[in-house]
Amino acid sequence: MRAQRQGQTGTVVVLVDSAGERTMFPDRGAAGELSDVPRDWLQGLGILHATSYSFAAEPATSATLQLMAAAKSAGTVLSLDASSTGLLEDLGIARYVEVVQAVSPAIFFGNASEAALLDLSKPPFSTTLTVVKNGADPTIVRSPDGGSSTVPVTVVDGVRDATGAGDAFAAGFLTAHLAGRSIIEAVHAGHALAAAVLRSPGAALDAEQLAAPSTLE
Repeated sequence: MRAQRQGQTGTVVVLVDSAGERTMFPDRGAAGELSDVPRDWLQGLGILHATSYSFAAEPATSATLQLMAAAKSAGTVLSLDASSTGLLEDLGIARYVEVVQAVSPAIFFGNASEAALLDLSKPPFSTTLTVVKNGADPTIVRSPDGGSSTVPVTVVDGVRDATGAGDAFAAGFLTAHLAGRSIIEAVHAGHALAAAVLRSPGAALDAEQLAAPSTLE
């Protein structure tokens, strides 16, 4: 774990309804003040993943772009998550597409709403591996060569809170991908980790869920 400490801690107020869906009210605080990231943070790194929230404010935007460019030059795989339709609209779709073109990630995550807003059938998204999540509906993976796969989602019982499920999916997917597992296996790993988070309150894993290897395979 590496961190910069300064300013006021970022805060997110999360409202969760009876179905586990959430509405978020973020105050980025120091999260938007990331700057001058030491390049030694990249040593031994296999994949550098960023959320698009990193592009919401300066100096974090410039710091993130510089770090991703340095990582790519060093041969590190880049991964990017669309994060939020509201964020994308605030940034402006044309501007966001320019950012993605500059970053040129090898892997791009989004949900169905974000995918529709961005039109992933067009460059720069069509030239990368895109992973489109859609809640309980199947996940769609599109490769740069135009091929696609549809991966069903196992029904998750006992959903308590959707907060963090998308990030958990990305973590499970990228960990499996880095370990050399197939794309479909990586999607299943993402589903399993997201399911564990869905069953827990907040963006966290229940200790019992984490301790059961079979739930994360």
